[in-house]
Amino acid sequence: MRMAALSGASGIPVATIKFYLREGLLHAGERTSPNQSQYDTTHVHRLRLIRALTEVGGLSIMAAGELLATIDNPELPMHQVFGIAQGAVRLPISQISAQDLADGSELLDKVISDRGWQVADSLVARADATRVVGTMRALGLEHSHRMLDSYARAAEIVAKADMDSVQAVTGRDAKVETVVAGTVLGDVLLAALRRIAQADYSSAMFGEATAGPPGAALPPAN
Repeated sequence: MRMAALSGASGIPVATIKFYLREGLLHAGERTSPNQSQYDTTHVHRLRLIRALTEVGGLSIMAAGELLATIDNPELPMHQVFGIAQGAVRLPISQISAQDLADGSELLDKVISDRGWQVADSLVARADATRVVGTMRALGLEHSHRMLDSYARAAEIVAKADMDSVQAVTGRDAKVETVVAGTVLGDVLLAALRRIAQADYSSAMFGEATAGPPGAALPPAN
């Protein structure tokens, strides 16, 4: 197919496709003349993946490009692919006090030890979780240590589902893409499902609120 047909099949404007080609996110088509190239279903699939990572997953073009390079590198061990995918969805860097960081680290280390998890101290997600837990403690959420254990148990269930989804597909390329897309989109999906479940529990616990259901749009300010 020509560029115009690729745009129609993917739903992505020609100008954007050309940008992805220049940035190396999309592989080049088969050159048929100095000014023309032919594209196929692999290009449509890659464009849909780029859109999923950036528009749904919220990644920057740079972060998406790094993940796509991971998919295209057949030499990377699968465990390293997971690490790169997790690094793409990490929290923005922020500053918290040394004491809050120490408090967060102490609580998180205990949960990791209690669950018997074997993870490196340098794990990006570990650093992110430490900062979140430390921030929660700083806000006076003294029940955070009880929440942590419940969250950890839920995380194990989700992690197993993630691993099962990777094992269910055949071929390294499909597994790597499942890891990358599943890690990025899975974070978004899990957060949305959590809010849906919260809405259900809130309705049962507190009854219908006069201001509307959780997540409803707020009325305009006067």
